[in-house]
Amino acid sequence: MLEPEFHALKTLYRSGVKPKYLGLIAACTGVIDFQLVFGDTDRLWKPLVKIAEKFEDLNDLRQVELLMISLLTEPVNRRSLQAKAARIRRIFDSGLAGRFIEKYEILRWNPVVLWRRLSETLRSRM
Repeated sequence: MLEPEFHALKTLYRSGVKPKYLGLIAACTGVIDFQLVFGDTDRLWKPLVKIAEKFEDLNDLRQVELLMISLLTEPVNRRSLQAKAARIRRIFDSGLAGRFIEKYEILRWNPVVLWRRLSETLRSRM
């Protein structure tokens, strides 16, 4: 509860983002939450909330995709930007984001399945 991720997601939830879209936002932000220097986690998750305020409704797949693309422009993402952009692109282009929304109830109770799908989609080890 002390982590910046918790505060960001709680703020988004309170603003009306439904759990399945909140989960997708969390997963997408989580897969670009790397190559950060000490203390930069705040510089990733706080801008997420600020950028999200500009969106009228994040309960829409395309809006979540645009949110993530906007987040990539933040200075904290300069390191490994191409890799981070490729990860976001794969999640949406592969259809994983849409399946996440459709299968949300199944995935939330079986996180290893989501982990496996992310691993396959991102071509990385679990």
